[in-house]
Amino acid sequence: MDLFPNCPKETIENFSYSFHLFATGHTQPAYELFTQTESQYSAILSKTSRALSDLTFPDWFSLWREAIISKNHSVLPSLPALPDLFPVIQTLPTNSVEQVLTQIVSLYNDDKLGEAIELLRKIREKEHKLFNDHQSILELESEYDEISSVMKLVKDSTGWISECSGDISVKYKALEGTRTYSMLTEAVLDVPLKNYITMLYEVDLYPKWIPFCTKGYCVANISRSRRIIVQEYNVRFTPKRHTCMYGFGANLLSTEGCVAIYAKSCDQKAHFKGITLPKISSTRAQVNMLVCILRPINESRVSIQMLTNFDPNMYYLPYSILNFFTRKLAKGMFKKVAKLAANFKGSVYEQRINSEASRDFYEHIARSEEEYLRSTL
Repeated sequence: MDLFPNCPKETIENFSYSFHLFATGHTQPAYELFTQTESQYSAILSKTSRALSDLTFPDWFSLWREAIISKNHSVLPSLPALPDLFPVIQTLPTNSVEQVLTQIVSLYNDDKLGEAIELLRKIREKEHKLFNDHQSILELESEYDEISSVMKLVKDSTGWISECSGDISVKYKALEGTRTYSMLTEAVLDVPLKNYITMLYEVDLYPKWIPFCTKGYCVANISRSRRIIVQEYNVRFTPKRHTCMYGFGANLLSTEGCVAIYAKSCDQKAHFKGITLPKISSTRAQVNMLVCILRPINESRVSIQMLTNFDPNMYYLPYSILNFFTRKLAKGMFKKVAKLAANFKGSVYEQRINSEASRDFYEHIARSEEEYLRSTL
């Protein structure tokens, strides 16, 4: 092809596939594949004493290149059609498999589960068995399925019994296989997204806002937003209880307009994800699910949906009574969160946000929220 002198077929395919990624909304993977391919092509030209800058590319190629390099997906409708000699291919070039796998895992590690799963599904439209035995891909699919099932449950209005008063709504219903009610608490709070996430992230500060919680600590940081944590509870006149949970965060802002945080008990066995779990003498409580769906409205306001199903394993107390008190506690806890998270100035939470140990996490949250709010203008 005259347009690409001394260029292997695989390199042309990689350029083509980067255009395909960009055209289907995968801007960052398109950028990574295009720049890497361009660098490889430049190295090929240097062996023939030529430079990439010496080549003259037609307008259609230059415009697509500029859009990808600038990551400006908004110009896609105005880009010229690709000529037949340079089609946007629909199958993954063989030598790009590892590159795309790296892109998917990178999105997953960056908590962008929605974007990662979309890219994976696009690739599997033609390459059905791709990455089926890769551990990170299996974890991505498992976590995304859990989040998706919960979001469907929240959207499904069937069977919920509502208790509305003031600005906080509490709904509840029984789910098959659980003895306690699933509680759905909803509110719009004048609280920055980062502040609410901070309260969930700083595990040792849970006693400040979770009823009857006397202690919280992190057993293991599996990644930036994946953790195993322990909570200890002490309710007067009852034996002490504890929970041991695996929790993870999903940045679904670009796909669902929300951040989702999911946790559930993980101590049914002595080990979880290769981590030895602590042996605790108190009664084990079961967290069937604890999910927060956070939708930023602006820099200082957020819509919150919290779905919980918590079984304290109190067999001597009727579960009808437990369910009653759980509903009352859910609303009281929301009010306390709103008060604490409204202003962190001078608080221990502000110190944590600014600490060296947590800076990477909170800067990541701030960048993600800023990008999303800017895209909604």
